[in-house]
Amino acid sequence: MLAHAGNRQVKRARTLRERGQRALRPSRKNELWYHDELSTLVRHLDTAARAELYGLKGIWPAVHDAQPVDEVIHRIAKKFGGIDAVAERLAHAASLRNKGAADARAIEVIRRAVGVDITGALSGQGRIAEAMRRATEWNVQLIKSIPEEYLGKLGAAVGEAWEQGRRWEDIAAVLDHVGDVTESRVEIIARDQTAKMNSAFSRVRMLDVGINRYQWQTSGDERVRETHAEVDGQEFGFDEPGPVVGTVDGEPCHPGEDILCRCTALPVFNVETAEQEQELAA
Repeated sequence: MLAHAGNRQVKRARTLRERGQRALRPSRKNELWYHDELSTLVRHLDTAARAELYGLKGIWPAVHDAQPVDEVIHRIAKKFGGIDAVAERLAHAASLRNKGAADARAIEVIRRAVGVDITGALSGQGRIAEAMRRATEWNVQLIKSIPEEYLGKLGAAVGEAWEQGRRWEDIAAVLDHVGDVTESRVEIIARDQTAKMNSAFSRVRMLDVGINRYQWQTSGDERVRETHAEVDGQEFGFDEPGPVVGTVDGEPCHPGEDILCRCTALPVFNVETAEQEQELAA
């Protein structure tokens, strides 16, 4: 009897993967949009830096005192001192876009799994509003840190070149290097934060409609981290902390929460009982 009941339970516990459904993946379109917006900020920084530094050409490097360099960096920083409003607008837009993408994917996944349209059940209040607020606040800080880190690296590199008496022509290479480093960080922010927002918003939406569990799904290639590969295919709760697979020891994570994690959550449905379909329909 127990074996028979166990077999029925295994048979009922089909996943979306078995039904050819899709996981709750982040939006590549939103990632590219965010990257483009942040790259625009870097280009403005580069343009301002080149214009201000050009004023040093006439005295370079006659005086081996870094004060003129410090003054130039200070002037550039003043131009970007009012970035708070820009950061707020951009972070809010990123949060809205990823919330929209998460909603669309949740609607699609559930419609394909159980034939129910949950569009009317997706409120903009409660847990989703709180998740969006946290994401917006964190991304505001990240965006504001871009000019801070750019100018910090630029000031150190140009100041060193000035004090060492290097050629003026070397400054162009310094600007290119700092720009490349900043652009790499921008790419990481866009990819990482898009995945994190998708993970947070999708988890809320699944819980909102009564889907409590998911199956961990990796990208299945050689770049998958060992700790993530170990939990591939295992089930976890959307309302639980998640397995300890983070890059920081002892950090529990859901798919997409770890740094640059490409894993996704595959919601688990009990499709042979009408109970869940009735809850979704309600």
